[in-house]
Amino acid sequence: SSGRPVFKSTSGIARSGHWILIVALFGWATWRRFSLPLDPIADMDIWGYLSPALVKLTGGEFVHAQGRHFIYPGFLFLLLRTFGDFRAITIVQHLLGLAGGGLILMTWQRVRGFVVASAVADCVHAVLGLLLVAVFLLAGEPIRAEMEIRPEGICGFLLALNLYFLTEFLAQKFFVRTAPVAWGIATGASAVLLAAAKPSFVFLALVPLSAVGIFLVTRNPLRQKVALGLGIALSAAVVAVPEYFLGREDVMSKLFLPTNLFV
Repeated sequence: SSGRPVFKSTSGIARSGHWILIVALFGWATWRRFSLPLDPIADMDIWGYLSPALVKLTGGEFVHAQGRHFIYPGFLFLLLRTFGDFRAITIVQHLLGLAGGGLILMTWQRVRGFVVASAVADCVHAVLGLLLVAVFLLAGEPIRAEMEIRPEGICGFLLALNLYFLTEFLAQKFFVRTAPVAWGIATGASAVLLAAAKPSFVFLALVPLSAVGIFLVTRNPLRQKVALGLGIALSAAVVAVPEYFLGREDVMSKLFLPTNLFV
């Protein structure tokens, strides 16, 4: 299948009901987030994430602190530099959480295209997808994470983005066959970004990278293999090179990941 519509065999009433449920679900999820205080929550690890941005904003250099990767502190710096308000951190993380729910729903609908014949009706598949997204959007722990100054607040979005890119890459590779290289590069880049934002997710990021790696070792045009390999290598370099120079003076950056993996 090349990705047939989810509601190919259902009526217009069912399609309208589906969209009404989607709007209601995302409306409820939005209310649950923005009815809470917008001031971000601080904890004992806040200085490692926030201090690089604060030092830079007060005329210093953006440097490593407590072994934290530069991706999330850089994200905080951009928000504070643009909006000048700590509440922007919570607002943007809430919006990314909602966007992650949208990506999960799109991925679930795309997966339907992989199944040529299924015992599950299209409407049942759609309802199951809504239940999945409801769990993601309405669970209390992700909402609380979005209120904290920690990378967990954006990891849900990054995971959903990586899963969406991976699903599209597999669809392009096996069914559509129009742009597998572009989706493969996007899959690899989002996996690298996820591992950089939260180093403990490095093994999880290896799963989509392995799927893309299969493309490089199986029978595919050499030009596509070279383009895909160079694209992923460049994406990794964009993250690894600044991290190397920023973390040279931070001794903890060399010990943080091995210590946590050992523990």
